[in-house]
Amino acid sequence: ILLVFRTDQAYDRFWEGRRRWASAWSALRGLARLSLAHLDGPLSDAFMGHVAAYPVALKQHLRGQRNPAELAAVFNTYMPANSSAAALVSASGNMPLTLLMSLSQVAAPLRYAPRYTNLDILWQEMDGLIRELTEIVSECEQIKCTPLPLSYSRHTSRFFSLFTLSLPFALVKDTSPLLVPPIVAFVSWVLFVTEEIGHIIEDPFGSGLGIDPDSPSGESSNKAIELFQRVDKDGSGKIEYQDLKAALSEIVGTAMTEAEAQAIMRRLDLNGDGFIDVEEFGQAWTLITGATRPDRMKQLETLPLGKYCDSIQQELLYMWRMRQVHGAGD
Repeated sequence: ILLVFRTDQAYDRFWEGRRRWASAWSALRGLARLSLAHLDGPLSDAFMGHVAAYPVALKQHLRGQRNPAELAAVFNTYMPANSSAAALVSASGNMPLTLLMSLSQVAAPLRYAPRYTNLDILWQEMDGLIRELTEIVSECEQIKCTPLPLSYSRHTSRFFSLFTLSLPFALVKDTSPLLVPPIVAFVSWVLFVTEEIGHIIEDPFGSGLGIDPDSPSGESSNKAIELFQRVDKDGSGKIEYQDLKAALSEIVGTAMTEAEAQAIMRRLDLNGDGFIDVEEFGQAWTLITGATRPDRMKQLETLPLGKYCDSIQQELLYMWRMRQVHGAGD
């Protein structure tokens, strides 16, 4: 009974974490749809940049990570390169809440727009979705910061220890002495491993004991490194502007203009130092391919938050590009 209760409570936490991410995905889709359908220009791009960066900020916050390059890569996809929003979110103590506050600031002008534009109604819908995303942050923090009581875990471990220590005395009367050790070893393995599984899935936002489900796949990483080395002509470990321009012209088949090449350079140069290193190139590769993480969706110990972020990013990019092709409101 103790073991069933322990694993059942841990799985409930795992499933609650999955439900929160599903709710976040739904709210992000709603914000993206409203933004692309009713707004255009820099305001729409700012909305899309914040919407796409939200799952990345939430993932890093729940895992205790801080990767400014990953956030900057997402922001740079939609907004002008090296925007202040990316630096503001990266430097904050609570990245998802700071991002939502920045998003509220972006949406604020809609509330005071002339009444004939009906943008105040749009603001109400968007503000409701932003409020929903804020609640999701709090609910995920509740799961993350409220583990099962330590005393209960200790009590369960002590009970299993006493049970396995006394089990040989109960078996020796009815079983051959040669069979007692393997039977006790097997029963102990079942009890303690099942208890450990409960400890692992208790934190749905961690990495578990196995391979991190968000770690890049070997094949995809090798392709990114190989492409980086092809562009990095001098082997310095950094791609300069001229190297990037020459590589882009080779890929496109025609010479690129200075403005086009510089725009791409600014988006890939996440820290603004004038060069593209391996990490920055890898972040761009993640956004372009959307398949840098292996597909381990059937058997997982923890939630693959990075995979979720990639899926959301690819969907938002598709919606954004469709709007650019067909135009807002068409």
